[in-house]
Amino acid sequence: MTARRGVLITRPLGQVGSTLERVRAAGHHAEHLPLLALTPLDSPALDAALTRYRQCDVAIFVSANAVEHGLAALASRGIAPAGPKIAAIGAATAQQMRAAGVTVDLVPTHGHDSESLLAHPALHDVAGRWVLIFRGDSESGGRHTLADTLAARGANVVLATCYRRDPAQHAPARLAAIAADLTAGRLNAVQVMSVESLDALQSLLGDLPALHRARVIVPHPRIAEAARSAGFADTVVAELGDEALIAALSIPNS
Repeated sequence: MTARRGVLITRPLGQVGSTLERVRAAGHHAEHLPLLALTPLDSPALDAALTRYRQCDVAIFVSANAVEHGLAALASRGIAPAGPKIAAIGAATAQQMRAAGVTVDLVPTHGHDSESLLAHPALHDVAGRWVLIFRGDSESGGRHTLADTLAARGANVVLATCYRRDPAQHAPARLAAIAADLTAGRLNAVQVMSVESLDALQSLLGDLPALHRARVIVPHPRIAEAARSAGFADTVVAELGDEALIAALSIPNS
C-alpha cells in the first residue's frame, strides 16, 4: 500500500483547480499556500512590444501565467491572437492556449522548458524573423536562454513582459499552522514551481528544520538543483499535472 503523504501545494491563487481534491482522493493530505501573487502589467514597454505583434512570425508563451496575462493584454488592445505562429513552452501551456480557443502551431515533442522548445525544427532557421516572447517580469534562467539563443540564431526578439510576480502575503496564524503541520509530519512534501517560489517559501517559513526534511517536488532539474543547494535533500522532478504529482508523492523515501 502506498504511504500517505501530506503535500503543501504552492501555486498561485486560481491555478490549483481540482488538484487538492484529486490528491486527497488518492489517499494523501493536501494544503494550499500560494507563494507568489501575480499582477497584470500595463506599461509603455508592453505597449511598444505589442505594437510588433502583427508583424511577428512567431509568438512564444513561456508558461500558463504568460497565456493568461498575455492573451488578456492582447484583448485589451483589440489585437486578435491569430497571425503569428503560436509556440507553447510545453504541453500544459499548449493545453491552456487551446482551452482559450487559440491554435497552437509549435510545441516540444518532449519536455516543457526552453531547451525543449529551442530543439523544435521550426525555431532553428529564424534569421531575420521577428519573435515575440510573452513572459513575467522575473523569469529565471531558462527564459533568458530562450531569448538569447533565438537572438544568437539571428532572430529579432521582442519581450512582452505582461505580469509581475511578488511574494504572497499571509497572516501569521496561517504560517504558524503550516509550520506546525510540517514539524508534526502532517505535511512532509512541498510542490514548488519555480526558483522564485522556493525563495519565497524559505522567506515565509524561515529556518525550519522540518521544511528541509520535506520532499520537494519540482517541474524542472534547474529548480531541483536550486533546492538541493538550499539544503533540501529529497527532491523529485515531476512533469506538470495532477497524475505526475500523485506519482511523485508515492515514491518511497530513499
